[in-house]
Amino acid sequence: MRNNISNTYQAFWFALASLLSFSFSIISAAVLSRYFEKADYGTYKQVLYIYSTLLVIFTLGLPKAYSFFLPRTENRYAKDVINKITKIFVLLGACFSAVLYLGAASIASILRNNELEVAIKIFSLVPLFLLPTMGLESIFSVYRKTHYVAIYTVITRVFMLLCIVLPVIIFNTTFKGALIGFTISSFLSFLVALYLKHLPVREYSCEKSKLKYSEIFSFSLPVMVASIWGILELSSNQFFVSRYFGTEVFAEFSNGAIELPLMATVIGATSAVLAPVFSKMSYEKVDLKKDLYPLWIRVLEKSVLLTYPVLIFSIVFAKEIMVLLYGEMYENSAIYFQIFNLYFFLKIIVYGPYLISTGRQKMYANAHMYSVLVLIPLQFAVLYIINSPVALIIVALLVKILRTFYFIKVIAVDFNIKVWQLLPIKLMVKILVPCFIFSILIKGIINFNFKNLNYIEMLVISALVYFIIYSCYAVTVKINYKSIIKPLISNKVKSAK
Repeated sequence: MRNNISNTYQAFWFALASLLSFSFSIISAAVLSRYFEKADYGTYKQVLYIYSTLLVIFTLGLPKAYSFFLPRTENRYAKDVINKITKIFVLLGACFSAVLYLGAASIASILRNNELEVAIKIFSLVPLFLLPTMGLESIFSVYRKTHYVAIYTVITRVFMLLCIVLPVIIFNTTFKGALIGFTISSFLSFLVALYLKHLPVREYSCEKSKLKYSEIFSFSLPVMVASIWGILELSSNQFFVSRYFGTEVFAEFSNGAIELPLMATVIGATSAVLAPVFSKMSYEKVDLKKDLYPLWIRVLEKSVLLTYPVLIFSIVFAKEIMVLLYGEMYENSAIYFQIFNLYFFLKIIVYGPYLISTGRQKMYANAHMYSVLVLIPLQFAVLYIINSPVALIIVALLVKILRTFYFIKVIAVDFNIKVWQLLPIKLMVKILVPCFIFSILIKGIINFNFKNLNYIEMLVISALVYFIIYSCYAVTVKINYKSIIKPLISNKVKSAK
Protein backbone atom coordinates (compact mmCIF):
# COMPACT_ATOMS: atom_id res chain seq x y z
CA MET A 1 0.00 0.00 0.00
CA ARG A 2 1.21 3.48 -0.79
CA ASN A 3 1.27 4.82 2.73
CA ASN A 4 3.52 7.71 1.73
CA ILE A 5 0.57 9.45 0.14
CA SER A 6 -1.27 11.63 2.66
CA ASN A 7 -4.85 11.04 3.75
CA THR A 8 -5.67 14.58 2.66
CA TYR A 9 -4.47 13.86 -0.87
CA GLN A 10 -6.45 10.61 -0.99
CA ALA A 11 -9.51 12.38 0.36
CA PHE A 12 -9.13 15.05 -2.33
CA TRP A 13 -9.81 12.50 -5.07
CA PHE A 14 -12.81 11.10 -3.22
CA ALA A 15 -14.04 14.64 -2.72
CA LEU A 16 -13.64 15.43 -6.40
CA ALA A 17 -15.49 12.24 -7.35
CA SER A 18 -18.31 13.01 -4.93
CA LEU A 19 -18.57 16.58 -6.17
CA LEU A 20 -18.71 15.42 -9.78
CA SER A 21 -21.33 12.82 -8.93
CA PHE A 22 -23.50 15.33 -7.13
CA SER A 23 -23.10 17.87 -9.93
CA PHE A 24 -24.28 15.36 -12.52
CA SER A 25 -27.18 14.37 -10.26
CA ILE A 26 -28.23 17.99 -9.83
CA ILE A 27 -28.08 18.57 -13.59
CA SER A 28 -30.23 15.50 -14.14
CA ALA A 29 -32.75 16.52 -11.46
CA ALA A 30 -32.90 20.13 -12.72
CA VAL A 31 -33.63 19.01 -16.29
CA LEU A 32 -36.19 16.36 -15.36
CA SER A 33 -37.95 18.75 -12.96
CA ARG A 34 -38.50 21.16 -15.83
CA TYR A 35 -39.45 18.65 -18.53
CA PHE A 36 -41.74 16.39 -16.50
CA GLU A 37 -45.07 17.19 -14.99
CA LYS A 38 -44.93 17.17 -11.19
CA ALA A 39 -46.84 13.88 -11.01
CA ASP A 40 -44.49 12.18 -13.49
CA TYR A 41 -41.43 13.53 -11.73
CA GLY A 42 -42.82 12.36 -8.41
CA THR A 43 -43.29 8.85 -9.85
CA TYR A 44 -39.72 8.82 -11.15
CA LYS A 45 -38.42 9.86 -7.72
CA GLN A 46 -40.58 7.22 -6.05
CA VAL A 47 -38.87 4.51 -8.10
CA LEU A 48 -35.47 5.76 -6.95
CA TYR A 49 -36.75 5.93 -3.37
CA ILE A 50 -37.88 2.30 -3.54
CA TYR A 51 -34.52 1.25 -4.99
CA SER A 52 -32.49 3.11 -2.36
CA THR A 53 -34.67 1.70 0.43
CA LEU A 54 -34.36 -1.93 -0.65
CA LEU A 55 -30.71 -1.52 -1.66
CA VAL A 56 -29.59 -1.58 1.97
CA ILE A 57 -31.26 -4.96 2.52
CA PHE A 58 -29.87 -6.62 -0.60
CA THR A 59 -26.29 -5.36 -0.26
CA LEU A 60 -26.06 -7.01 3.19
CA GLY A 61 -23.54 -4.44 4.35
CA LEU A 62 -20.98 -5.85 1.89
CA PRO A 63 -19.64 -2.57 0.39
CA LYS A 64 -17.86 -1.93 3.70
CA ALA A 65 -16.35 -5.42 3.69
CA TYR A 66 -13.64 -4.40 1.23
CA SER A 67 -12.27 -1.69 3.51
CA PHE A 68 -12.44 -4.06 6.51
CA PHE A 69 -10.81 -7.21 5.06
CA LEU A 70 -8.37 -5.91 2.45
CA PRO A 71 -6.18 -3.90 4.90
CA ARG A 72 -5.79 -7.15 6.87
CA THR A 73 -5.02 -9.27 3.77
CA GLU A 74 -1.68 -9.94 2.11
CA ASN A 75 -1.48 -8.62 -1.46
CA ARG A 76 -1.23 -12.08 -3.03
CA TYR A 77 -4.68 -12.96 -1.64
CA ALA A 78 -6.36 -9.65 -2.54
CA LYS A 79 -7.81 -10.75 -5.90
CA ASP A 80 -9.46 -13.78 -4.32
CA VAL A 81 -11.03 -11.64 -1.58
CA ILE A 82 -12.37 -9.17 -4.19
CA ASN A 83 -13.72 -12.04 -6.32
CA LYS A 84 -15.52 -13.66 -3.39
CA ILE A 85 -17.31 -10.48 -2.40
CA THR A 86 -18.16 -9.66 -6.04
CA LYS A 87 -19.74 -13.09 -6.57
CA ILE A 88 -22.02 -12.47 -3.61
CA PHE A 89 -23.01 -9.11 -5.11
CA VAL A 90 -23.96 -10.72 -8.44
CA LEU A 91 -26.23 -13.23 -6.71
CA LEU A 92 -27.82 -10.53 -4.53
CA GLY A 93 -28.37 -8.31 -7.57
CA ALA A 94 -30.28 -11.06 -9.34
CA CYS A 95 -32.47 -11.62 -6.27
CA PHE A 96 -33.10 -7.88 -5.93
CA SER A 97 -34.17 -7.58 -9.58
CA ALA A 98 -36.57 -10.52 -9.22
CA VAL A 99 -38.16 -9.02 -6.11
CA LEU A 100 -38.69 -5.66 -7.86
CA TYR A 101 -40.30 -7.23 -10.93
CA LEU A 102 -42.54 -9.65 -9.04
CA GLY A 103 -43.47 -7.17 -6.32
CA ALA A 104 -44.13 -4.14 -8.54
CA ALA A 105 -47.93 -4.33 -8.23
CA SER A 106 -47.84 -4.63 -4.44
CA ILE A 107 -45.42 -1.71 -4.05
CA ALA A 108 -47.57 0.47 -6.32
CA SER A 109 -50.62 -0.36 -4.22
CA ILE A 110 -48.85 0.48 -0.95
CA LEU A 111 -47.75 3.90 -2.26
CA ARG A 112 -51.14 4.51 -3.94
CA ASN A 113 -49.70 5.23 -7.38
CA ASN A 114 -50.94 3.06 -10.26
CA GLU A 115 -48.18 4.30 -12.58
CA LEU A 116 -45.55 2.77 -10.30
CA GLU A 117 -46.13 -0.83 -11.37
CA VAL A 118 -44.91 -0.44 -14.94
CA ALA A 119 -42.21 2.01 -13.82
CA ILE A 120 -40.74 -0.50 -11.35
CA LYS A 121 -40.83 -3.31 -13.91
CA ILE A 122 -38.90 -1.18 -16.40
CA PHE A 123 -36.36 -0.37 -13.69
CA SER A 124 -36.10 -3.93 -12.32
CA LEU A 125 -32.87 -4.93 -14.15
CA VAL A 126 -30.89 -2.06 -12.60
CA PRO A 127 -29.94 -3.88 -9.35
CA LEU A 128 -28.51 -6.80 -11.34
CA PHE A 129 -26.08 -4.38 -12.99
CA LEU A 130 -25.37 -1.94 -10.15
CA LEU A 131 -24.87 -4.18 -7.12
CA PRO A 132 -21.61 -5.71 -8.46
CA THR A 133 -20.24 -2.16 -8.79
CA MET A 134 -20.65 -1.55 -5.05
CA GLY A 135 -17.53 -1.08 -2.94
CA LEU A 136 -15.31 0.03 -5.80
CA GLU A 137 -14.34 3.18 -3.89
CA SER A 138 -13.25 1.13 -0.86
CA ILE A 139 -10.89 -0.97 -2.98
CA PHE A 140 -9.22 2.13 -4.42
CA SER A 141 -8.97 3.64 -0.94
CA VAL A 142 -7.20 0.61 0.53
CA TYR A 143 -4.57 0.65 -2.23
CA ARG A 144 -4.19 4.45 -2.18
CA LYS A 145 -5.30 4.88 -5.79
CA THR A 146 -8.34 7.02 -5.26
CA HIS A 147 -7.81 9.03 -8.46
CA TYR A 148 -9.52 6.11 -10.23
CA VAL A 149 -12.67 6.92 -8.27
CA ALA A 150 -12.90 10.30 -10.01
CA ILE A 151 -12.33 8.67 -13.40
CA TYR A 152 -15.03 6.07 -12.77
CA THR A 153 -17.46 8.73 -11.55
CA VAL A 154 -17.03 10.87 -14.65
CA ILE A 155 -17.47 7.90 -17.00
CA THR A 156 -20.60 6.55 -15.30
CA ARG A 157 -22.27 9.93 -14.85
CA VAL A 158 -21.71 10.76 -18.51
CA PHE A 159 -23.48 7.48 -19.30
CA MET A 160 -26.40 8.62 -17.15
CA LEU A 161 -26.68 12.00 -18.85
CA LEU A 162 -26.50 10.47 -22.31
CA CYS A 163 -29.00 7.73 -21.56
CA ILE A 164 -31.46 9.51 -19.25
CA VAL A 165 -31.40 13.26 -19.77
CA LEU A 166 -30.71 13.61 -23.51
CA PRO A 167 -33.66 11.41 -24.61
CA VAL A 168 -35.97 13.47 -22.40
CA ILE A 169 -34.74 16.73 -23.95
CA ILE A 170 -34.60 15.53 -27.57
CA PHE A 171 -37.53 13.12 -27.78
CA ASN A 172 -39.63 14.53 -24.91
CA THR A 173 -39.98 11.06 -23.37
CA THR A 174 -41.95 10.42 -20.20
CA PHE A 175 -40.59 8.96 -16.98
CA LYS A 176 -40.74 5.57 -18.72
CA GLY A 177 -38.13 6.66 -21.25
CA ALA A 178 -35.94 8.02 -18.45
CA LEU A 179 -36.11 4.70 -16.59
CA ILE A 180 -35.18 2.76 -19.72
CA GLY A 181 -32.18 5.07 -20.09
CA PHE A 182 -31.30 4.46 -16.43
CA THR A 183 -31.21 0.71 -17.10
CA ILE A 184 -28.94 1.10 -20.13
CA SER A 185 -26.52 3.38 -18.27
CA SER A 186 -26.43 0.88 -15.36
CA PHE A 187 -25.33 -1.89 -17.70
CA LEU A 188 -22.53 0.26 -19.13
CA SER A 189 -21.41 1.18 -15.58
CA PHE A 190 -21.36 -2.51 -14.71
CA LEU A 191 -18.92 -3.27 -17.53
CA VAL A 192 -16.58 -0.46 -16.49
CA ALA A 193 -16.66 -1.46 -12.81
CA LEU A 194 -15.79 -5.10 -13.50
CA TYR A 195 -12.59 -3.95 -15.21
CA LEU A 196 -11.63 -1.34 -12.61
CA LYS A 197 -12.22 -3.56 -9.56
CA HIS A 198 -9.07 -5.56 -10.27
CA LEU A 199 -6.96 -2.68 -11.53
CA PRO A 200 -5.30 -1.80 -8.17
CA VAL A 201 -4.25 -5.45 -7.62
CA ARG A 202 -3.47 -6.61 -11.15
CA GLU A 203 0.28 -6.72 -10.41
CA TYR A 204 -0.24 -9.30 -7.66
CA SER A 205 -0.72 -13.02 -8.06
CA CYS A 206 -4.13 -14.57 -7.38
CA GLU A 207 -3.69 -17.08 -4.60
CA LYS A 208 -6.62 -18.58 -2.78
CA SER A 209 -7.18 -16.82 0.53
CA LYS A 210 -8.30 -18.36 3.80
CA LEU A 211 -11.18 -15.90 4.03
CA LYS A 212 -14.43 -17.83 4.30
CA TYR A 213 -17.84 -16.68 3.17
CA SER A 214 -19.02 -17.17 6.74
CA GLU A 215 -16.44 -14.60 7.91
CA ILE A 216 -17.64 -12.11 5.29
CA PHE A 217 -21.24 -12.50 6.41
CA SER A 218 -20.25 -12.40 10.07
CA PHE A 219 -18.87 -8.90 9.46
CA SER A 220 -21.46 -7.65 6.98
CA LEU A 221 -24.75 -8.82 8.50
CA PRO A 222 -24.58 -6.56 11.59
CA VAL A 223 -23.63 -3.69 9.26
CA MET A 224 -26.63 -4.57 7.11
CA VAL A 225 -28.90 -4.56 10.15
CA ALA A 226 -27.66 -1.09 11.09
CA SER A 227 -28.15 0.05 7.52
CA ILE A 228 -31.67 -1.37 7.40
CA TRP A 229 -32.65 0.56 10.51
CA GLY A 230 -30.92 3.62 9.08
CA ILE A 231 -32.79 3.38 5.80
CA LEU A 232 -36.06 2.76 7.64
CA GLU A 233 -35.41 5.98 9.50
CA LEU A 234 -34.70 7.83 6.27
CA SER A 235 -37.47 6.21 4.29
CA SER A 236 -40.04 6.85 7.01
CA ASN A 237 -40.00 10.49 5.96
CA GLN A 238 -40.37 9.52 2.32
CA PHE A 239 -43.10 7.00 3.06
CA PHE A 240 -45.26 9.31 5.17
CA VAL A 241 -44.90 12.24 2.77
CA SER A 242 -45.51 10.04 -0.29
CA ARG A 243 -48.52 8.18 1.11
CA TYR A 244 -50.31 10.94 3.02
CA PHE A 245 -49.47 14.11 1.10
CA GLY A 246 -49.40 13.01 -2.57
CA THR A 247 -46.85 12.93 -5.41
CA GLU A 248 -46.62 16.73 -5.80
CA VAL A 249 -45.63 17.31 -2.17
CA PHE A 250 -43.33 14.30 -2.43
CA ALA A 251 -41.64 15.91 -5.45
CA GLU A 252 -41.08 19.10 -3.42
CA PHE A 253 -39.74 17.08 -0.50
CA SER A 254 -37.44 14.97 -2.73
CA ASN A 255 -35.86 18.03 -4.31
CA GLY A 256 -35.35 19.69 -0.93
CA ALA A 257 -34.04 16.68 1.00
CA ILE A 258 -30.64 16.70 -0.68
CA GLU A 259 -27.11 16.97 0.60
CA LEU A 260 -25.05 19.95 -0.34
CA PRO A 261 -22.40 18.78 -2.81
CA LEU A 262 -19.62 19.88 -0.49
CA MET A 263 -21.11 17.99 2.46
CA ALA A 264 -21.46 14.77 0.51
CA THR A 265 -17.99 15.35 -0.86
CA VAL A 266 -16.20 15.87 2.46
CA ILE A 267 -18.12 13.27 4.47
CA GLY A 268 -17.86 10.61 1.78
CA ALA A 269 -14.17 11.28 1.22
CA THR A 270 -13.15 11.23 4.88
CA SER A 271 -15.23 8.12 5.58
CA ALA A 272 -13.82 6.20 2.62
CA VAL A 273 -10.22 7.14 3.37
CA LEU A 274 -10.34 6.64 7.14
CA ALA A 275 -12.26 3.33 7.24
CA PRO A 276 -9.20 1.26 6.16
CA VAL A 277 -7.02 3.28 8.56
CA PHE A 278 -9.37 2.55 11.47
CA SER A 279 -9.52 -1.13 10.51
CA LYS A 280 -5.73 -1.49 10.32
CA MET A 281 -5.15 0.36 13.62
CA SER A 282 -7.78 -1.73 15.36
CA TYR A 283 -6.23 -4.93 13.98
CA GLU A 284 -2.78 -3.86 15.20
CA LYS A 285 -4.08 -2.91 18.70
CA VAL A 286 -2.58 0.59 18.78
CA ASP A 287 -3.03 3.12 21.59
CA LEU A 288 -6.14 4.98 20.42
CA LYS A 289 -5.51 8.14 22.40
CA LYS A 290 -1.89 8.38 21.31
CA ASP A 291 -2.04 7.19 17.70
CA LEU A 292 -5.60 7.79 16.52
CA TYR A 293 -6.89 10.79 18.45
CA PRO A 294 -4.54 13.32 16.71
CA LEU A 295 -5.70 12.03 13.31
CA TRP A 296 -9.34 12.25 14.45
CA ILE A 297 -8.99 15.91 15.46
CA ARG A 298 -7.12 16.87 12.29
CA VAL A 299 -9.83 15.32 10.13
CA LEU A 300 -12.65 17.05 12.02
CA GLU A 301 -10.89 20.42 11.89
CA LYS A 302 -10.41 20.18 8.13
CA SER A 303 -14.05 19.11 7.70
CA VAL A 304 -15.26 22.09 9.72
CA LEU A 305 -13.04 24.48 7.75
CA LEU A 306 -14.37 23.22 4.44
CA THR A 307 -18.04 22.72 5.17
CA TYR A 308 -19.34 25.10 7.83
CA PRO A 309 -19.05 28.39 5.88
CA VAL A 310 -20.80 26.89 2.83
CA LEU A 311 -23.40 25.05 4.91
CA ILE A 312 -24.48 28.19 6.79
CA PHE A 313 -24.73 30.29 3.64
CA SER A 314 -26.75 27.58 1.87
CA ILE A 315 -29.24 27.23 4.73
CA VAL A 316 -29.81 30.99 4.89
CA PHE A 317 -30.23 31.22 1.10
CA ALA A 318 -32.17 27.96 0.72
CA LYS A 319 -35.11 29.46 -1.18
CA GLU A 320 -32.89 31.08 -3.78
CA ILE A 321 -30.94 27.85 -4.26
CA MET A 322 -34.05 25.72 -4.74
CA VAL A 323 -35.57 28.13 -7.27
CA LEU A 324 -32.29 28.35 -9.14
CA LEU A 325 -32.01 24.56 -9.35
CA TYR A 326 -35.59 23.48 -9.96
CA GLY A 327 -37.67 26.54 -10.86
CA GLU A 328 -40.17 28.65 -8.94
CA MET A 329 -42.73 25.86 -8.58
CA TYR A 330 -40.27 24.16 -6.21
CA GLU A 331 -39.86 27.15 -3.89
CA ASN A 332 -41.50 25.11 -1.10
CA SER A 333 -38.55 22.69 -1.25
CA ALA A 334 -36.48 25.27 0.66
CA ILE A 335 -37.88 24.37 4.09
CA TYR A 336 -37.03 20.69 3.59
CA PHE A 337 -33.57 21.66 2.41
CA GLN A 338 -32.94 23.76 5.52
CA ILE A 339 -34.09 21.12 8.00
CA PHE A 340 -32.35 18.27 6.19
CA ASN A 341 -29.00 20.05 6.12
CA LEU A 342 -29.03 21.14 9.77
CA TYR A 343 -27.93 17.64 10.70
CA PHE A 344 -24.72 18.00 8.69
CA PHE A 345 -23.23 20.22 11.36
CA LEU A 346 -22.84 16.93 13.28
CA LYS A 347 -22.59 14.43 10.44
CA ILE A 348 -19.02 15.51 9.73
CA ILE A 349 -18.10 13.34 12.74
CA VAL A 350 -16.93 10.05 11.22
CA TYR A 351 -18.48 7.86 13.89
CA GLY A 352 -19.83 5.22 11.48
CA PRO A 353 -16.52 4.12 9.91
CA TYR A 354 -14.84 4.18 13.32
CA LEU A 355 -17.43 2.05 15.11
CA ILE A 356 -17.73 -0.47 12.27
CA SER A 357 -13.98 -0.79 11.73
CA THR A 358 -13.37 -1.35 15.46
CA GLY A 359 -15.87 -4.21 15.76
CA ARG A 360 -18.88 -2.27 17.09
CA GLN A 361 -21.27 -3.38 14.35
CA LYS A 362 -23.87 -4.81 16.72
CA MET A 363 -23.89 -1.79 19.00
CA TYR A 364 -24.11 0.45 15.94
CA ALA A 365 -27.05 -1.59 14.65
CA ASN A 366 -28.87 -1.59 17.99
CA ALA A 367 -28.60 2.19 18.32
CA HIS A 368 -30.22 2.61 14.91
CA MET A 369 -32.90 0.07 15.80
CA TYR A 370 -33.91 1.91 18.98
CA SER A 371 -33.92 5.20 17.07
CA VAL A 372 -36.43 3.87 14.56
CA LEU A 373 -38.58 2.27 17.24
CA VAL A 374 -38.85 5.70 18.84
CA LEU A 375 -39.14 7.68 15.60
CA ILE A 376 -42.00 5.94 13.79
CA PRO A 377 -44.55 6.17 16.65
CA LEU A 378 -43.58 9.81 17.10
CA GLN A 379 -44.14 10.48 13.40
CA PHE A 380 -47.53 8.78 13.47
CA ALA A 381 -48.46 11.00 16.41
CA VAL A 382 -47.24 14.12 14.61
CA LEU A 383 -49.10 13.08 11.46
CA TYR A 384 -52.46 12.88 13.21
CA ILE A 385 -51.96 15.80 15.61
CA ILE A 386 -50.28 18.38 13.35
CA ASN A 387 -50.68 16.76 9.89
CA SER A 388 -47.64 18.58 8.52
CA PRO A 389 -44.83 17.10 6.37
CA VAL A 390 -42.44 19.68 7.83
CA ALA A 391 -43.13 18.48 11.38
CA LEU A 392 -42.33 14.91 10.32
CA ILE A 393 -38.87 15.98 9.16
CA ILE A 394 -38.17 17.96 12.35
CA VAL A 395 -38.95 14.94 14.52
CA ALA A 396 -36.57 12.79 12.44
CA LEU A 397 -33.84 15.42 12.82
CA LEU A 398 -34.13 15.47 16.61
CA VAL A 399 -33.90 11.68 16.86
CA LYS A 400 -30.75 11.61 14.69
CA ILE A 401 -29.11 14.31 16.80
CA LEU A 402 -29.72 12.37 20.03
CA ARG A 403 -28.28 9.19 18.51
CA THR A 404 -25.20 11.02 17.28
CA PHE A 405 -24.46 12.33 20.77
CA TYR A 406 -24.69 8.76 22.06
CA PHE A 407 -22.08 7.64 19.51
CA ILE A 408 -19.83 10.56 20.45
CA LYS A 409 -20.02 9.49 24.09
CA VAL A 410 -19.00 5.92 23.18
CA ILE A 411 -16.00 7.09 21.16
CA ALA A 412 -14.91 9.50 23.90
CA VAL A 413 -14.80 6.57 26.33
CA ASP A 414 -12.62 4.62 23.86
CA PHE A 415 -10.19 7.52 23.63
CA ASN A 416 -10.34 8.05 27.40
CA ILE A 417 -11.17 11.74 27.02
CA LYS A 418 -14.07 14.09 27.75
CA VAL A 419 -16.86 14.34 25.16
CA TRP A 420 -16.12 17.97 24.42
CA GLN A 421 -12.48 17.08 23.67
CA LEU A 422 -13.64 14.89 20.80
CA LEU A 423 -14.83 17.96 18.88
CA PRO A 424 -12.96 21.09 17.79
CA ILE A 425 -15.45 23.24 19.70
CA LYS A 426 -13.44 26.45 19.56
CA LEU A 427 -13.00 26.28 15.79
CA MET A 428 -16.66 25.35 15.28
CA VAL A 429 -17.88 28.41 17.20
CA LYS A 430 -15.25 30.60 15.55
CA ILE A 431 -16.80 29.81 12.16
CA LEU A 432 -20.47 29.23 12.99
CA VAL A 433 -21.38 32.48 14.71
CA PRO A 434 -19.70 34.98 12.35
CA CYS A 435 -20.81 33.12 9.21
CA PHE A 436 -24.42 33.09 10.34
CA ILE A 437 -24.28 36.82 11.08
CA PHE A 438 -22.61 37.55 7.70
CA SER A 439 -25.25 35.55 5.80
CA ILE A 440 -28.26 37.12 7.54
CA LEU A 441 -26.92 40.67 7.12
CA ILE A 442 -26.06 40.18 3.46
CA LYS A 443 -29.47 38.74 2.66
CA GLY A 444 -31.28 41.46 4.58
CA ILE A 445 -29.31 44.31 3.01
CA ILE A 446 -29.67 43.01 -0.55
CA ASN A 447 -33.39 42.29 -0.13
CA PHE A 448 -33.97 45.79 1.24
CA ASN A 449 -31.87 47.74 -1.27
CA PHE A 450 -32.12 45.66 -4.45
CA LYS A 451 -35.69 44.44 -4.64
CA ASN A 452 -35.68 44.06 -8.43
CA LEU A 453 -32.99 41.39 -8.51
CA ASN A 454 -34.06 37.92 -9.64
CA TYR A 455 -33.05 34.83 -7.68
CA ILE A 456 -29.97 34.09 -9.78
CA GLU A 457 -28.62 37.63 -9.53
CA MET A 458 -29.28 37.78 -5.80
CA LEU A 459 -27.58 34.45 -5.18
CA VAL A 460 -24.50 35.27 -7.26
CA ILE A 461 -24.03 38.73 -5.70
CA SER A 462 -24.66 37.43 -2.18
CA ALA A 463 -22.22 34.54 -2.59
CA LEU A 464 -19.52 36.87 -3.92
CA VAL A 465 -19.94 39.37 -1.07
CA TYR A 466 -20.07 36.55 1.48
CA PHE A 467 -16.87 35.01 0.11
CA ILE A 468 -15.01 38.31 0.30
CA ILE A 469 -16.18 39.09 3.84
CA TYR A 470 -15.46 35.58 5.12
CA SER A 471 -12.02 35.51 3.47
CA CYS A 472 -11.09 38.77 5.17
CA TYR A 473 -12.40 37.44 8.48
CA ALA A 474 -10.49 34.15 8.12
CA VAL A 475 -7.23 36.01 7.48
CA THR A 476 -7.85 38.39 10.39
CA VAL A 477 -8.54 35.70 12.99
CA LYS A 478 -5.92 33.35 11.48
CA ILE A 479 -8.16 30.45 10.48
CA ASN A 480 -5.67 27.96 9.03
CA TYR A 481 -6.65 26.80 5.53
CA LYS A 482 -3.00 26.01 4.73
CA SER A 483 -3.41 22.67 6.53
CA ILE A 484 -5.72 21.59 3.70
CA ILE A 485 -3.88 23.09 0.72
CA LYS A 486 -0.29 22.19 1.67
CA PRO A 487 -0.66 18.35 1.52
CA LEU A 488 -2.32 18.59 -1.89
CA ILE A 489 0.51 20.67 -3.32
CA SER A 490 3.28 18.57 -1.77
CA ASN A 491 1.82 15.31 -3.07
CA LYS A 492 1.33 16.74 -6.55
CA VAL A 493 5.00 17.76 -6.56
CA LYS A 494 6.00 14.23 -5.52
CA SER A 495 3.82 12.76 -8.26
CA ALA A 496 5.41 15.07 -10.84
CA LYS A 497 8.89 13.94 -9.79
